Amino acid sequence: MTPLQSPRLTIVTNHPVRAVPAVLGVEVRPSWVAVVTTVEGVRGLAPGARVIGQWFEPRKYRSALEWAFIDRRLAGDLVGLSLEDCEKLAERADRARAERRRARRGRLQHASKFQSARRLRRHGDQRTEDLMTIHLHVGRPKAGFPPAIKQEAIVALWQAGFDHEEIGAAVSVHPGRVASVLDLVREQTGALRPAPPEKMR
Repeated sequence: MTPLQSPRLTIVTNHPVRAVPAVLGVEVRPSWVAVVTTVEGVRGLAPGARVIGQWFEPRKYRSALEWAFIDRRLAGDLVGLSLEDCEKLAERADRARAERRRARRGRLQHASKFQSARRLRRHGDQRTEDLMTIHLHVGRPKAGFPPAIKQEAIVALWQAGFDHEEIGAAVSVHPGRVASVLDLVREQTGALRPAPPEKMR
């Protein structure tokens, strides 16, 4: 049985938020995948479990989690992935990333109406400001736009389906600031789509 069919593929990792996208190319963990991040979790894996290790932020010395994983592998009671398994996972990840790119292009087209020049009224004067061109996948966007325009762009991109990091890159602000702006607008209007779980922000 390959890991794509098994509901018990386990990823042992020191960074669970990044591990699933790195291995599978998707943001949401599938039901057939488990993620283990503790020594106790590694020790509690059933003999014969199909396991892959995915490590980030390597250090000079291995962590206790890595050593626990290595010890179980050396003991022979965990099953690794064959070359064929790895190739299938890589193909699955490539397809998932391609689908995400297509979805992102669609969202960019949906958001294109916010790329035109916009008019703002300040102190009784009519001023025209250009809203930045939104190309999150091409280069670094322009900075220095007025707060009112940035807030309008943040709300527009959020409604178009972008996440905090993508919006932050588009308007040159920290993702945490994006979350604060959206929370404020949500309190004032109640019209925005719900915020994602905290760990996905």
